[in-house]
Amino acid sequence: MNSKTFVWLSALTVVVVIAAGFSVAERYWNSQTVRVEHSAFPDLADTMNDVAEIRIENSDGRYSVKRVKDKWIVVDKHNYPAKFSKIREMIAAVSNLLVVDAKTKNPKLYSRISVQDTKGKDFDSKYLGLKDASGKVLAELIIGNRKFSMGGGEDDEGIYFRRPSEEQAYLGRGRLELSRDILDWLDQTLVNVKIARIKWVHTLTADGNEIIISRKTAAVKDFLLETLPAGAKLSDSADDKLTDLANGLKDMELRDISPEGGVTFPKDKIHTATYQTFKGLTVNLKMFTTGNDTWAQVKATADPKSADAVKEAEVINPRAKGWVFKLWDYKVKPLNIQIKDLLEKPKKKKSS
Repeated sequence: MNSKTFVWLSALTVVVVIAAGFSVAERYWNSQTVRVEHSAFPDLADTMNDVAEIRIENSDGRYSVKRVKDKWIVVDKHNYPAKFSKIREMIAAVSNLLVVDAKTKNPKLYSRISVQDTKGKDFDSKYLGLKDASGKVLAELIIGNRKFSMGGGEDDEGIYFRRPSEEQAYLGRGRLELSRDILDWLDQTLVNVKIARIKWVHTLTADGNEIIISRKTAAVKDFLLETLPAGAKLSDSADDKLTDLANGLKDMELRDISPEGGVTFPKDKIHTATYQTFKGLTVNLKMFTTGNDTWAQVKATADPKSADAVKEAEVINPRAKGWVFKLWDYKVKPLNIQIKDLLEKPKKKKSS
């Protein structure tokens, strides 16, 4: 990634200088006074384009996000692509952080605002480090408790923080939310095909339950259940369940990832879902459920006569190739619907 990729970040950097004379007189804090708000990391405004690694440490784990050529990856998740918007926001937030007030420099009091070192085992603070490609530290801080009101309105928030090389802790102005879960750093987008585009859906479970729904045009709201048994009638809730099934690819995001081969798909346990759009895009999900987790392989094909379908398949396949994805339960449930769940239950005969 060249330096231009992050240039627009510089526009987000805001240096706010507010004269605010005040004194600090608290029992547990030192008496140092900071009279002017100033940037916590003044050099970062000029070097943010050079950030090539983000290091995160918290009590849940330690992991790194790195830039490799023109892509960001989550190193500790098999180098899976990272969510660039999150990286962008994080770097800007550190650059915009202002020092408001000096707090304690007594290590015994760090736990009160959660700015302890993150090298031990018992801590609730979070470490964030930004480095360039050579490994040089551009900015690093230990992030403590949030302060939800800084007196400047609803969105005026602050955090307690400390630079790891210093004993002094500070109250800073700015919103800096650091996710504890490594999965939050993954690019979670998998497939997004809205129901308005869906023409046909076919599901087949491991036990042979088959459902096929279709409609002739996008103007037709309801889907026809082609596998309706002879003489059977749909229940009042069937239309809603079929709609949920047809909506299965809308905003489908991954819950976790594994390299292909990291999850074994037993042949007798596989269930599939295939979606086809009116413009010739076909998306196939090959799934295997183990315990409460459903893993899926994703593959898209396209009608070569449809430029739109070809283009979309070329976006989905590079993202999905070589990976197996754990799906969210609320997305899996409609894909496992049974024919019996759609049928009107027989009325019980009254006894004579």
